[in-house]
Amino acid sequence: MKFKRREFLKVGVGNAMLLAAPALARAKDAREVFNVSERTTPSIVQGPTDEQSTQFSVVHLRELTVMATVLHPDGTEFLPVKNENIAPGRHHQALSNFYFSGLELGIEYSLRITNFESGAVLDERLFSTLDLNSNDIRFAVCSCMDHERHEPEIWRDLVRRQPDVIFFIGDTVYADRGATSKKGANPTELWSKFCSARSTLEIYFSKRLIPILATWDDHDMGKNDEGQAYPYITESQANFAAFFLRNPQFCAGLNRGPGISMSLTVGGHLFLLMDGRSFRATAGSKDRYGYWGEEQERWAMDGMRAHSGPVWILSGSQCFPQMPFKESFSGDFKENFGQLLKELQRIENRVVFVSGDVHFSEVSELSDKELGYRSYEITSSSVHSRSVPGAPIIIPNDRRMTATAERNYNLIDATAVGQGVELSLKCCSKNGEVNYSHELKI
Repeated sequence: MKFKRREFLKVGVGNAMLLAAPALARAKDAREVFNVSERTTPSIVQGPTDEQSTQFSVVHLRELTVMATVLHPDGTEFLPVKNENIAPGRHHQALSNFYFSGLELGIEYSLRITNFESGAVLDERLFSTLDLNSNDIRFAVCSCMDHERHEPEIWRDLVRRQPDVIFFIGDTVYADRGATSKKGANPTELWSKFCSARSTLEIYFSKRLIPILATWDDHDMGKNDEGQAYPYITESQANFAAFFLRNPQFCAGLNRGPGISMSLTVGGHLFLLMDGRSFRATAGSKDRYGYWGEEQERWAMDGMRAHSGPVWILSGSQCFPQMPFKESFSGDFKENFGQLLKELQRIENRVVFVSGDVHFSEVSELSDKELGYRSYEITSSSVHSRSVPGAPIIIPNDRRMTATAERNYNLIDATAVGQGVELSLKCCSKNGEVNYSHELKI
């Protein structure tokens, strides 16, 4: 979210006049204390997973050669089917990725990371595989996780609630902060910032691993509010895919799309993680495919038509709300958005939109006129990033049902019912706090 160049914003709300300034947001954050210490122990992400296979990304000191093994409770040891080591430039950290098969559903395994040369155990975590045949799923949605404002308690709260999978939908890393060029973060800076975030956030050091699937927004691509004009898109895509694995050979329900987009099928649910940056034209473009690009939009629509259940469209920027000072699909690409709605009205699947970016969370109700049935856009933001005093009260959205500016993530229990879905939504903060909850049916 980017403020226009002005000192204050005056907004009338009923009989009250609220006064908010970006400077107040900076002052508020300056008074807060954040846990931003980096660790040198392995940082681990469990990536896309099915009943028998999974994949892990491990950030570690470059000087170490690490090995991963999986241990069954009966003592059986599994070696990786495939492994990769990535260590660009001269950065002090490297990335090792490991892929495993032959596992079983319902078993609590141990992932053991060792020093290949000495055999010393560097780390050990617990994990399970994922049932992709169930119509019931619990998932968490997270966006905007500035590691310089890290709050480990909110991640501990998320892990305690035991989601089956976590979706990161944008600004997982603020890679463009401190970039040496106006073009945005270069490949060296991208790698460094991703390593720094991976060495800080509590979720990457959780004793229990939960599969994470990720897509990006502007900051983790490399430049604020940028799209296809960003000069390092290819390098940034490779960087992102190294840290957030997406190998369909080790997850039967995974399908990779254009850019960094991908889909995951779980029972009757189809989750589309859209790449809202690689193909985005300049805001205001009248291009029919100015937002996701033609290839990606067609890939998504083909996936929906081939699917027989509800569809979740996950994207970094909001789709329906048109708010001041921020990007949105409907506000910046009106022609493209209108044509997309016509396409969605022709398919039988019920669609739910999930977005981030705005540094507050809200639920927007979509009327029958948009899709031909009542649905919702669920915005989840931010886990820990700069907040705006008074938001979302001072920011209009006539579709809004409820909202909060507290640091948060969204937890959703969803059941596929034919083409539709029944869901229970909780917007959660640290220490077990629930900001709001809804029972919704589409």
